[in-house]
Amino acid sequence: MFDFIFIPILACEPTTIAALTLVLAAAGTSASIYAQQSAADAQTDYQEDLAKARNTEFLKQAEAAREQQAQEREANARRLFGARQAGQRAEATARVAAADSGIAGASVDALLREHRTQTALFGEAIHRQNQLLNAGTQTRLEIGRMATRTGNVSINAPVAQPNYAGELLQLGQTGLGTYAQYKDSKNKTGG
Repeated sequence: MFDFIFIPILACEPTTIAALTLVLAAAGTSASIYAQQSAADAQTDYQEDLAKARNTEFLKQAEAAREQQAQEREANARRLFGARQAGQRAEATARVAAADSGIAGASVDALLREHRTQTALFGEAIHRQNQLLNAGTQTRLEIGRMATRTGNVSINAPVAQPNYAGELLQLGQTGLGTYAQYKDSKNKTGG
């Protein structure tokens, strides 16, 4: 089936065959380098896209964590405001009740101090809860940042680049082999 291709080539001069061999070897080397470069470029593009996707995902998670933190802080502020209002109402009620009952002096002052102390303690608890919330959010964000960074390092492994020297050495080897065969055939034919 392939005899018709090889017969005309075999009828060529040894110089033509040597030149054709070198041209084919150069074309093969060129195609190999192009394929290696294309594969390296595709791998690099993939790694960059994956790293961008991981970074985007982290930014979305960070935004969600900060939004949740803001909502919790707002809820804590509302609770604190409600507690202060309730404390003020209780203090006012205690003053009115004491005045209506004719009670005055140290016992009323002690009751009012107790209301103020409870309100202050609640405010301190809310403040501490906000501090813990901030610390927890920062820790989660730092863990996410480190995980993203570590993942990106593992994604961005070195990409194998074309081996130009190896391909050129192989081309040179083919050329030398072709030249040796040409010289050998020339010596056998007496030319």
